[in-house]
Amino acid sequence: MGILLSIVLGGLSALLAFYFELFDQTPEVTRLARNFMLILSASLLPLMVFVAARQLCDGLRYPRVAMAITLSALLINALFNYVLIKGIGPFPTLGLMGSALATLLSRTFMAGAMLLYIYRADRFKDYLTAAYRSLPTTEDVWLILRIGIPGGLTFFFEVATFALAVVIVGWLGEDRLAAHQIAINMASVTYMMATGISSAAAIRVSAAVGRGSREGIWRAGVAAFMLSVSFMGVMALLFLTANEWLVTLYIRDNPAVMEIAASLVIIAGFFQLSDGVQVVALGSLRGLSDVNIPTLITLFSYWVVALPLSYVLAFPFKMDAIGVWIGLLTGLSIAAVLLTWRFFGRVKRTDFSTTSAPEMVMH
Repeated sequence: MGILLSIVLGGLSALLAFYFELFDQTPEVTRLARNFMLILSASLLPLMVFVAARQLCDGLRYPRVAMAITLSALLINALFNYVLIKGIGPFPTLGLMGSALATLLSRTFMAGAMLLYIYRADRFKDYLTAAYRSLPTTEDVWLILRIGIPGGLTFFFEVATFALAVVIVGWLGEDRLAAHQIAINMASVTYMMATGISSAAAIRVSAAVGRGSREGIWRAGVAAFMLSVSFMGVMALLFLTANEWLVTLYIRDNPAVMEIAASLVIIAGFFQLSDGVQVVALGSLRGLSDVNIPTLITLFSYWVVALPLSYVLAFPFKMDAIGVWIGLLTGLSIAAVLLTWRFFGRVKRTDFSTTSAPEMVMH
């Protein structure tokens, strides 16, 4: 399913690249974005292979090698970004395209290393042998789709919201767009840590479901919320107190962009807690196989509230890029409240005497 989805989604992304004029960006942004998107579309195949293989390891509670591979890929990505963008040594100066190629190379490394680990490690031999004896049934595939598609849509609505926010900011000018990319990159780094906590929550909650332990579900969820709030709280303080210094790590020679980015980093500091709480709530709910209602919550929070509010604040209210970020902050906060309320409500309502783990998927 990962390979098939990478082909479908990669094809759609490539098709969109040829019609990038629809986003009404500047000619220079349109020219660069088209080639950038084409390269990233190709990188979806190794990315999806890596994700599918990593989920096997995570589900069996062997996440450390996947983490090591991801960290290694991060270093590879950073190295090739540097040498390909700037043209260091024998490498050509490729600018933005160098960044896209670095992503493709790092994702290819991730997929290859992950598969090599699975097929060489003794701990996976029993599972691989069983897999070779029989192919997945149609029921297996549909079960993955029934859980995976709504679960994937929750991330899609959030990612698409931030992607469309880039488009809105692009209408405001290239300096705003550059500042937005700096601030959102910082927020994305901290979000990745919260995402890891969310994945751990999903595994621990689902294990508690398998044991029929309501207390285990509650403890796993609360522990994840505490970890995420603690980490994101520290990051919020960092963003709020060191915003100008953080911006200098990205750019030093453009005062206009630096000033805008510094103000956006402050708002990013405020939505650290909301972002951390909502992603952990999603992971905890996924451990309960509760994906349908959370999908509707994210759709409402991001597409009904965040995006329209971002546009209204940016243009009719003339709040510029700050208005876009206030809209994003509002959507994230609503999602955090509703998803957390949903999780703790589900913990109370789960009836282990009549409901088995597979049945919870359907309800």
